[in-house]
Amino acid sequence: MKNKLIIITAVSLILSARFLSAQTTETQPRDLPSDHSTIVDNEAIPYDYVSESDVLWHKRVWRVIDVNEKMNLPFRYEGLDWSVLKPLVATLRDGAISGELQVYDDDQFLSTLTPVQVRQKGGGFDTLPTYNLDGEVIGDTVVERNFNPLK
Repeated sequence: MKNKLIIITAVSLILSARFLSAQTTETQPRDLPSDHSTIVDNEAIPYDYVSESDVLWHKRVWRVIDVNEKMNLPFRYEGLDWSVLKPLVATLRDGAISGELQVYDDDQFLSTLTPVQVRQKGGGFDTLPTYNLDGEVIGDTVVERNFNPLK
């Protein structure tokens, strides 16, 4: 009786060992803590509709981007050899001059600027005095000042 019990136990252990083998996967092991995906694969989560009666409070925040700070240097593109890159303000100005962007004159977004008016912003004319050899002012010279996005 004992021999039968030992034989049955041994046979059951041998047969169960076959089913207890480690699981194998055909994919590569994960090297990072999460799956790597590109930004193109990500989709933005759409905002829910909010009716005007649901808004209790709102605030408009204006920020000045200081391109001299290290974290804002990508907005400058200064010193790079890429011919297609321009500073952000130059790209926005070119879009406004071509008419692709709507430009407003005030913070309330009431009056708009035409592309000709946008072209005149940031540039202009300076009147400089002209001196003779004795240091006396003899006239004025008008000099055109072009738009410089880095100043």
